[in-house]
Amino acid sequence: LIRFHSIEPWSARDLVKDNLRKQGDLARRSPLHSIPVEDGLSFIGERFKGSSQVRPWFQVKLARVEFVEICVELLNTRGMIYSPRDREELFQ
Repeated sequence: LIRFHSIEPWSARDLVKDNLRKQGDLARRSPLHSIPVEDGLSFIGERFKGSSQVRPWFQVKLARVEFVEICVELLNTRGMIYSPRDREELFQ
């Protein structure tokens, strides 16, 4: 099937390495890197308290755009400065 469709093999290791490198670069550039994980998770959890969801907040599906909006709100509540590029990179 692979030969029939002329699919070229690729290195899974290289793909994983490249994705990890990109994530590392993004983590270093993002203004979110200065917010402790516990604080971020607590902030997200507060957004789901009182919602109609019966499940715990960490089991709720969160669309990417919703995640970005919550992150931007977190940055704003902390008075952190971020650029439009920082906001766009949250979508990656």
